[in-house]
Amino acid sequence: DGGLVMKRDPTEYIRRMRFHRAIRSPSEYGLT
Repeated sequence: DGGLVMKRDPTEYIRRMRFHRAIRSPSEYGLT
């Protein structure tokens, strides 16, 4: 998720990077 977005829209990629960097718990990713 977000792989194609980062290639089309650098600003969206940065937003996702900041979002994921702020996440510490795997449950917040929705992986659990």
